[in-house]
Amino acid sequence: MALCIAAIGEVTEDCYLGDDGHQLRVAGGISANFARSAAAAGAQVMLFAPVGDDSAGQRVIAGLTVPHQIRVLSGETAEQKIRLRADGERQFCGFRAGVLPDYRLSDDERRRIDTQFDVVHVPMQPETEHLLAGITRPARVADFSVDSATGDDPRRWCEPHLEALSVAFVGGHVRHLEALATIQTRAVIVLTCGALGAYGIWRGKVVHQPALPTHVVDTTGCGDAFAGAFTVAHFGGASLETALLRGAERAARVAERMGAG
Repeated sequence: MALCIAAIGEVTEDCYLGDDGHQLRVAGGISANFARSAAAAGAQVMLFAPVGDDSAGQRVIAGLTVPHQIRVLSGETAEQKIRLRADGERQFCGFRAGVLPDYRLSDDERRRIDTQFDVVHVPMQPETEHLLAGITRPARVADFSVDSATGDDPRRWCEPHLEALSVAFVGGHVRHLEALATIQTRAVIVLTCGALGAYGIWRGKVVHQPALPTHVVDTTGCGDAFAGAFTVAHFGGASLETALLRGAERAARVAERMGAG
């Protein structure tokens, strides 16, 4: 029976800025990217997130490729501006939260998530971290990132939340590994470090998974893709080493094409 995952929180319109003034717009966002890769790994996925009642919201809904319960709110759709370097590495250069801070799950949605899903995933950023409140039965997986963090100590970002989590993904740098490895927790911590690979930390063990060779076109969403594939493998009973490998494989495939889908 397939793993059932609720991906809750963030969809955006990713706006790629070209030197010639041309803009490519595609559906993205942490939750949407995670959901795509979890579905590709064999899970049954439902995406819960908001868009605005603008033309960007219509484009995002049209561009989603996973089952979803998108709520249209009055206001602007969240937008992430991106520039790509010549080597395909993405650089974020402006984020608009839009309607994200106004989004709340309904009581019916919370009951459905608690009764019908095995795992719930939420980005732990200021606009969305409140969405885990009131969800009790599914295993909880959260995403932390240096891009939205205050300060450089990852223990401050994630340690207060770890008691409630089964898996914590931390998008950061190798310099964060030592601090993360000192945390006493039952949760699996996965530190993703882009081209330097990923580190799994669990029960005093640290496992390094190098990034896999690939032709890099666009690294946008690779960390989210890694998290989606890792989550499906982990909750499917795979070892830490195997789950890390599945994440790396998915991230490599996503990097080979434009956009995080």
